[in-house]
Amino acid sequence: EEAYAVDVMPYRGQSVRGSGYRHAGSVRQYRLCLGCWSWCRSLVFDDSAVRGVSFRSDTGPIGSWLAPVAYDASAAFLSADDEHVLRTALEGMGRWCSVLGPVAARQFAGRPNEVLFISGSAKGRASELLQAIGPAGARRTAVLGRIDAMSDICAALGAGAFERISQEDRTEGHDELTGLPIYRRVPGAYGQPCQVIGVTVGPSDDLRQTAWLLRRFLRGYDRVGASADRGLEAHVYCPDEALRRVLERLRTLLGTHAKVSPIDRVEAEGSSLAA
Repeated sequence: EEAYAVDVMPYRGQSVRGSGYRHAGSVRQYRLCLGCWSWCRSLVFDDSAVRGVSFRSDTGPIGSWLAPVAYDASAAFLSADDEHVLRTALEGMGRWCSVLGPVAARQFAGRPNEVLFISGSAKGRASELLQAIGPAGARRTAVLGRIDAMSDICAALGAGAFERISQEDRTEGHDELTGLPIYRRVPGAYGQPCQVIGVTVGPSDDLRQTAWLLRRFLRGYDRVGASADRGLEAHVYCPDEALRRVLERLRTLLGTHAKVSPIDRVEAEGSSLAA
């Protein structure tokens, strides 16, 4: 019954100090950190985020996920809200979710057909658990965490958390600062070439935050990792004619603080340029 005018504005500081909003006449202006600002922009530029689907109609057939695979999952130390979201999503895919206590979570490596979602903490809970379950369990673990758990998240990534199931041979190590994997440039998959896209940010920007945004704006089977020059690399599986649209999308949503450019192309296995 009522309408409100709201301005959503980026705030380039490390955090929004004091009040997160102010009034400009009759308009309420909300000041957001760079990550939340980019997330809000994605709601405007990416209709799939609003519709809750994986298909992006503006990119044509390539906008749909090429490998719709779902696994059962376990959750450990998640908040009630996160646990509800995970359970609801899995049930929608016809899978199930179990909640593990500390003792059962340490035995997760013995549950080979599940993915573990664990919440990090300022006390290093996630990285400590990953050491207990070993490399095999770590590769099937996704880590969640608030900003105060960033060191725990980076340590968990460095321990091998969620390196794309059964494809651990694609990594050459991890970046010491971010914990992100450094991916080998291997032949493309899903019948598509691997388009390697480089992303660099300014010295004052948070590389981990940019990696999070980049991961948000790509599909589940595309990869985001660190590069040898302290930047980021995205490995995107798409035909050559779709690359321009992908670059436009990333440049729009990451904003001017990130430089996005193609740096390599690796042909898919079994394909022929002559064909």
